[in-house]
Amino acid sequence: MDESQPILSQTPGVVSGAVVFTGTRVPVEMLFDYLAAGESLDCFSSAFDIPREQALAAIRLAGESLRDSPPEWAVLRRRRAMSPALRVRPPNRMGMNT
Repeated sequence: MDESQPILSQTPGVVSGAVVFTGTRVPVEMLFDYLAAGESLDCFSSAFDIPREQALAAIRLAGESLRDSPPEWAVLRRRRAMSPALRVRPPNRMGMNT
């Protein structure tokens, strides 16, 4: 992959507008699904013909994105830790508070 090319791309109408690895139709979400299932980065890379360096760069971008703009439930959790009067819970796996 050319280093001047973006690592990820998103185009309406391509894989339903999902964020994909540039030059492919492989959604970045697939990388995280593989890792969450306990598969290795090398397994993902070989299964989808995505260079390991490109997959690592996507992971770094995701981490930077979370640092720069944490999800709303993480901000609420931080506020709750600072103020015990706030009783807001992060969403459960189904996306709803219980």
